[in-house]
Amino acid sequence: MNKVYLLVWNHKHGYDFFGFSSEEAAIKHGVEIMRNNLYEWGEEEEYKEVSDDDLWNSWLDISGSTEYFDVVPLTIDPDVV
Repeated sequence: MNKVYLLVWNHKHGYDFFGFSSEEAAIKHGVEIMRNNLYEWGEEEEYKEVSDDDLWNSWLDISGSTEYFDVVPLTIDPDVV
Protein backbone atom coordinates (compact mmCIF):
# COMPACT_ATOMS: atom_id res chain seq x y z
CA MET A 1 0.00 0.00 0.00
CA ASN A 2 1.20 3.49 -0.82
CA LYS A 3 0.93 6.54 1.36
CA VAL A 4 0.09 10.15 0.63
CA TYR A 5 0.41 13.00 3.09
CA LEU A 6 -2.43 15.46 3.35
CA LEU A 7 -1.47 18.96 4.47
CA VAL A 8 -4.45 20.52 6.22
CA TRP A 9 -4.48 24.29 6.67
CA ASN A 10 -7.27 25.46 8.98
CA HIS A 11 -7.74 29.24 8.79
CA LYS A 12 -10.45 31.86 9.28
CA HIS A 13 -11.93 31.23 5.82
CA GLY A 14 -12.12 27.44 6.21
CA TYR A 15 -9.82 24.60 5.26
CA ASP A 16 -7.33 24.11 2.43
CA PHE A 17 -5.99 20.66 1.58
CA PHE A 18 -2.84 19.71 -0.34
CA GLY A 19 -1.55 16.21 -1.15
CA PHE A 20 2.13 15.19 -1.17
CA SER A 21 4.19 12.06 -1.65
CA SER A 22 6.18 12.66 1.56
CA GLU A 23 5.64 14.18 4.97
CA GLU A 24 8.72 16.37 4.45
CA ALA A 25 7.26 17.85 1.25
CA ALA A 26 3.96 18.57 3.01
CA ILE A 27 5.68 20.37 5.90
CA LYS A 28 7.89 22.30 3.48
CA HIS A 29 4.81 23.59 1.66
CA GLY A 30 3.14 24.47 4.96
CA VAL A 31 6.19 26.49 6.00
CA GLU A 32 6.12 28.26 2.64
CA ILE A 33 2.50 29.25 3.29
CA MET A 34 3.45 30.43 6.78
CA ARG A 35 6.28 32.60 5.47
CA ASN A 36 3.99 34.07 2.79
CA ASN A 37 1.44 34.89 5.49
CA LEU A 38 4.09 36.59 7.59
CA TYR A 39 4.98 38.70 4.55
CA GLU A 40 1.32 39.63 4.03
CA TRP A 41 0.98 40.49 7.71
CA GLY A 42 4.11 42.68 7.56
CA GLU A 43 5.92 40.45 10.07
CA GLU A 44 8.44 38.68 7.82
CA GLU A 45 11.42 40.56 9.27
CA GLU A 46 10.49 39.59 12.82
CA TYR A 47 10.55 35.87 11.93
CA LYS A 48 13.12 35.64 9.13
CA GLU A 49 15.78 34.14 11.46
CA VAL A 50 13.36 31.54 12.86
CA SER A 51 14.12 28.05 11.56
CA ASP A 52 11.50 26.20 9.52
CA ASP A 53 11.11 23.62 12.32
CA ASP A 54 10.57 26.30 14.95
CA LEU A 55 8.13 28.15 12.70
CA TRP A 56 6.15 24.95 12.08
CA ASN A 57 6.08 24.05 15.78
CA SER A 58 5.07 27.49 17.01
CA TRP A 59 2.66 28.59 14.25
CA LEU A 60 -0.44 28.35 16.44
CA ASP A 61 1.10 30.89 18.85
CA ILE A 62 2.46 33.09 16.05
CA SER A 63 -0.92 33.22 14.31
CA GLY A 64 -2.73 34.04 17.55
CA SER A 65 -4.54 30.69 17.38
CA THR A 66 -6.26 31.74 14.13
CA GLU A 67 -4.52 29.17 11.91
CA TYR A 68 -3.51 25.57 12.29
CA PHE A 69 -1.49 23.22 10.10
CA ASP A 70 -1.40 19.44 10.29
CA VAL A 71 -0.05 16.62 8.14
CA VAL A 72 -2.25 13.53 7.95
CA PRO A 73 -0.75 10.33 6.50
CA LEU A 74 -3.23 8.41 4.37
CA THR A 75 -2.91 4.93 2.93
CA ILE A 76 -3.90 4.41 -0.70
CA ASP A 77 -5.17 0.99 -1.64
CA PRO A 78 -3.91 0.35 -5.20
CA ASP A 79 -6.83 -2.01 -5.81
CA VAL A 80 -9.28 0.84 -5.28
CA VAL A 81 -7.54 3.72 -7.08
